[in-house]
Amino acid sequence: MSSKSLLPVRVLLVDDDPTAAVRLLPPLERQGYSTTYSACGEPAVNTLRDQHFHVVLLCACYEGPKGLYVLTRVRALQLDAQFIVLTDDKCVATAVTAMKLGAFDYLIKPVNVDELLIRVERALQASENQREVARLRRHAKRINPAGIVGTSAAIRRVIDLVERVGPTNSSVLVLGQTGTGKELVARALHELSPRKERRFVPVSCSALPENLLESELFGHVRGSFTGAVSNRRGLFEEAEGGSVFLDEIESLSLGMQSKLLRVVEERTVQRVGASHDIPVDFRLIAASNRDLGEMVERGEFRDDLYYRLNVFPIHVPPLSERPDDIPLLVLHFRERFAENNEFKCPQFSPSAVMSLARYDWPGNVRQLRNYVERTLIMCAGKNEIVIEPPEASEGVNGNFLARPALEEWNLKRLEMEYIAVVLEATDGNRNRAARILGIDRRTLYRKIRELQSALPAYWAFSAELAFIQSIVLQRLPISPSAGRPRA
Repeated sequence: MSSKSLLPVRVLLVDDDPTAAVRLLPPLERQGYSTTYSACGEPAVNTLRDQHFHVVLLCACYEGPKGLYVLTRVRALQLDAQFIVLTDDKCVATAVTAMKLGAFDYLIKPVNVDELLIRVERALQASENQREVARLRRHAKRINPAGIVGTSAAIRRVIDLVERVGPTNSSVLVLGQTGTGKELVARALHELSPRKERRFVPVSCSALPENLLESELFGHVRGSFTGAVSNRRGLFEEAEGGSVFLDEIESLSLGMQSKLLRVVEERTVQRVGASHDIPVDFRLIAASNRDLGEMVERGEFRDDLYYRLNVFPIHVPPLSERPDDIPLLVLHFRERFAENNEFKCPQFSPSAVMSLARYDWPGNVRQLRNYVERTLIMCAGKNEIVIEPPEASEGVNGNFLARPALEEWNLKRLEMEYIAVVLEATDGNRNRAARILGIDRRTLYRKIRELQSALPAYWAFSAELAFIQSIVLQRLPISPSAGRPRA
C-alpha cells in the first residue's frame, strides 16, 4: 500500500516527547497519511494491540532493553507494519539491534522531515513488494503443483506435460538449451511420481571421464582396477525404487551408450569386474542440450537408445520465449538468496525488474539467477536496487580485452579473470571449462586452486570477482586445503 492508495496509510508515532508529534506528524498528514501519536511503553503496546498501522515510527533513545520494549512486544501483532526506529547518535547500537529484530530502517534525531518522508515511502514500497511476492507465490503454487516458477504460456505447456507424465513410470527426455532448468523439470517429475519417497540421483555425464563414469553408474568389485579396494554400489543401485537423472547424455561415447542401453532394456546392472547381473528398479530421466535426432543421423548417437529415451519428450523453452516469467523469477531468486544466506536483501525497484525483463538472457534462467545473486551481493546494505541488466557485450562472447587494456591488467590477472568467466559461463562444469580453455583437467584444477588463494587479493580492485567466490567455492567439488581436487 502506498500514499496513492484509496484507503489512507496509517502511521503511528511512538515517542515520550509530545513536541515530536507537533513537528513530525503535520508533514505526514499533508502527504495524505492518517497519523496517530502515543507515548512509549504500555500505551504504545495497547494502541498497537487495538489498531492496525502500516508504518510505526518508534523512538528508541535508550540504551538496553527499554529502547526496544515496544518492538519486542508488538512485532508479532503487526506483521504487515514497517517499523522505523528514531534514535540519537548515542544509541545507534540500539537501532542496529532493532534492525536485527525486524525493524525496516532507522533515523538519527533530530529527524530531518524530508528524509523521514522518503523513508516512510520506501517502507511502504517494501510492504508492497512483500505482498506481491506472497501473492505471486500463492498464485504459482495454486496453478503449478510441480513447483516450476513461471506463469507464461510457454512454461505452462511444460508444467502441463510434467503433471501428465509425472505420476507414471515412463522414461522422459528433457530437451533445452543450457541453463533453461532441465534438472528442475526432472526433479518435478520425480516429486510427482510414486517414487518421490525414494532417492533422486542426478548424474552429469560430461563431468567424469568414461572409465570413472562407468564405475559411478554401475559400481565395481574389489580389485577390478587400480584403487578399487572394496566393492562399491553404482548410482543405479543407489537409486533403487527412485529416479536416475542423466544430464548431458549426448556426451556419452558410443561404447558407453551400448552399456547404458542394456541397463535400460533389462533393468539390470553388471558392476565393473563382476560376472553376474544385479536387478535394479529405477525411473530414467535423461536430458540433452543438443538435438539427439540429428546426432542419430550423423551416427553420433545410437538410434535404439534414442528411441528408448524418447518415450515422452519435454522441451524446456529458453528464457527469451518466456519474458513474462522474468519478474517472478527475479523475486523468487531474491527470496531464495535471502533465505539461504540469512541475508536482508535490498528490493528491486519496478523499473529495475522491467529492465531485466527486456533483456534476452542468452544464458537463460541460470544466467538470470547468477546475475540476481551477484547484484544482491554487490548492493548489500542498500534499501533498493536500481540497475540495468548486463549489456549483450558482457560475458565470454563480448569484447573481453577492452577493459584489461584500459585498466592495464597484467597477464596473471587476465588469466584469472578469464578462468572465472568461463567457470561462471559453464556453471562450474570442469570438463567443459577445460575444453573451452584448451587445457587438461589437471591443469584446470591447479589454476582453480590458484584462483581460490588469489580471490582475497583480487577483491581489493575487482569487485566483480566477489561473486565468482560462489562459483569456485560452492559449485565446484574442490577442497581448498586438499593437495588435489576431490573426484
